This record gives sequence, structure tokens and C-alpha cells, in this order.
Amino acid sequence: MNQLFSKPEMLSALQAMLLGMGVGALFAFFKMKPPSPDNLAGIFGILGIFLGWVIIGYIFQK
Repeated sequence: MNQLFSKPEMLSALQAMLLGMGVGALFAFFKMKPPSPDNLAGIFGILGIFLGWVIIGYIFQK
């Protein structure tokens, strides 16, 4: 679990977020719909998949 919050991982996550925001801005500029969920339920679904992966991975590492 410590690897998830290490400095290189957090830097990588920040870079990914900034790149995603840039791509999202391009989609908005060209008035295109991005290939992502456009509602809160879809976003929480993706978050749930990630959290499930992290939790089960942590459990099976012990």
C-alpha cells in the first residue's frame, strides 16, 4: 500500500491528471464528447473498479 502513495507514484498521478485535463479541454474546445462517463454513476463505477483492484491486491499480498 505504501507503493501506491510513494513520491514517484504521486508525481505520475499528477502528470496523468494534468494530461487528462488537457485532453478534456481539447474535447471541450472542439465541442466533442469525451470517451468517458458523463454522469456521476459512471465515474463512481470506474472508481469502484480501481478500489476493488487495490483492496483485493492488498489482501492477497499478505
